[in-house]
Amino acid sequence: MKKRIFILFSAVIFIVAIFLLFVNKPIDKKEAVKLESKETEAQDKQSDIQEPLLSDKAVLNSLAWKNWFGHDLSKIPPKTEIINYQPLDAFPENSKILSGSCWLSSVADGYNKMAFRCMSENQIFDPCFTTAFNGVMACDINPFNKSIILLKLTKSLDGIKLNVPKKGNNEWGFLVQLDNNVACSMLTGTRFAANGIIYPYGCWYTGKQSQEAYSDKYLDGRFLDTTSSPYWKFEVIEVPKNSNHLEKDTLIKKTFNVLRVYR
Repeated sequence: MKKRIFILFSAVIFIVAIFLLFVNKPIDKKEAVKLESKETEAQDKQSDIQEPLLSDKAVLNSLAWKNWFGHDLSKIPPKTEIINYQPLDAFPENSKILSGSCWLSSVADGYNKMAFRCMSENQIFDPCFTTAFNGVMACDINPFNKSIILLKLTKSLDGIKLNVPKKGNNEWGFLVQLDNNVACSMLTGTRFAANGIIYPYGCWYTGKQSQEAYSDKYLDGRFLDTTSSPYWKFEVIEVPKNSNHLEKDTLIKKTFNVLRVYR
């Protein structure tokens, strides 16, 4: 009996020794590389979750346009609408992604503290807006297009003096939608002036009108009346490109209703 117990006890010790030897077996270099590779893949996946814009196609959503431009441009609102920018958390799926930096608050949207003047290589974008993603700006925003430009910042916005919101003056907005398929955007360079009046907006036709019909003209505009109801009034002038003089009788003035103002 004692002999059987001794044999059984010895067998158990032998099995335990073999098990411990297997568990503590040194990992060879090939296996170590495989383990390290798996850890790296796991870290990369975690990084992708934290930084979704590392992938050009991430967070691009064709329905994202409704986050800000949640209206049908073909429908006429009952009165002039003011559309204030809210940080986007998704973007049109065919948006272009660039890298660049901002060095100044926006000139085109001079009263919006979320708007900046930025550059990618030799191309300037104004305004560019901060988004829900840290270090990602939304530029070239235009409700008449189905894409925007996403600018991944190479430098922080720290140190840039922010624009101050303006109250009591309605004659501003970086983009204005008028009736009769006309749109105007704020100019950031030289502005047209005639007869002592400055026209700070450049305008264009967005509808079926042939652009060729206006190839020999500049279209410039300004707010004419922001107290009229239900629609504010906007003046657009046609200026012949080949004109050597800008006398009053050379300008064709047209008045439009303001449908939407983007700020």
